[in-house]
Amino acid sequence: MTSDSARAFEVRRDDPMHQVRVVDEAVPPPADGEVLLAVERFGVAANNLTYALLGDLLGHWAPFPASSPGWGRVPAWGHAVVVDGDPALAAAGTRWSGYLPMATHFTVRAERHGDRLRAVAPERAGMLPIYRDLSPVAPDDDRSAVAVAMLPGIAAALLDDLVAGTGIGRVVVSSATSKTALTTSLLLSRRGIDVVGVTSAPHASAAGKAGVYREVVAYDDVDTLAPSPDVLYLDVAGQPSVTAAVHARLGRSLLRSIAVGGSHRAARPASEQPPATPVGPPVERFNTGDRRVRLVAELGDQAVTELEDNARRSVVDWASTHYGVPVSTGVESTAAVWDRVVRGDVAPLTAPVVDVAE
Repeated sequence: MTSDSARAFEVRRDDPMHQVRVVDEAVPPPADGEVLLAVERFGVAANNLTYALLGDLLGHWAPFPASSPGWGRVPAWGHAVVVDGDPALAAAGTRWSGYLPMATHFTVRAERHGDRLRAVAPERAGMLPIYRDLSPVAPDDDRSAVAVAMLPGIAAALLDDLVAGTGIGRVVVSSATSKTALTTSLLLSRRGIDVVGVTSAPHASAAGKAGVYREVVAYDDVDTLAPSPDVLYLDVAGQPSVTAAVHARLGRSLLRSIAVGGSHRAARPASEQPPATPVGPPVERFNTGDRRVRLVAELGDQAVTELEDNARRSVVDWASTHYGVPVSTGVESTAAVWDRVVRGDVAPLTAPVVDVAE
């Protein structure tokens, strides 16, 4: 089975939130050292907005070149199946998960890296492995929309490992209904760590129903957080005013402050003055890819992969009960999904997925 045509979702690089399109293009046959994959499903969430808003800074435009200058293809996380290409890399019909374009098809120049495919095209050379690797999806793996919506589960796994390693027993998490906050808090709570969620007032009830927080506090009520010794703050929202309020409220009991989110920060107008540095411990910046590289160096790739796989199974099992996954069909439906995510018109505990039907 091969394909000589494809469709792809693209955004204007200078206005990615509002100017979008779907384009048709020819797909040349894969050369030696390449495989052609048909995308099955991908998720659309706040992290994809960050890829677009910071595309030039973080290099997210390079892996999947757009059809014309000024436009970009936003990467997503999902599943794809090999339809043609070098059989020494991957057999036709095998399925893979990872970082891919919002499109019907894509071609990867790759090498085998253990059981993975690692992209080796020049535009990918400087990227971290998590943005270059496709991992095999075994026939008995969960390929449901829920499983795709929870990709990449590695962020939660690595945050959980980092926080647990501090020995701190209480964590406050902002953006409590975001996927990153929920999945990380799930893993932390199962370790017996006391997790408090902070979110907007309209989302507080949904956060409470997720079953991962001991307590949920609205942003406007941060000053009601109960003081206690040894607290760590995970800033998933990326809202400086919330970070400042949490730091001020927790005072000396706040031992660590780790910034995870970036979409709100990236969306601030360029004319806005940078926020004042909050009181208390310095804000540390968490990078999933950098953290994984360090852990692989310490523990080995197999151990880190097992950590991620165990976390993913826990997350998917939880999400199957607590998460809604609305599925849209066809790449052309991506524009409407994108618009909803941009406007924040996605219900709490919901993760949209696009099912690419060809």
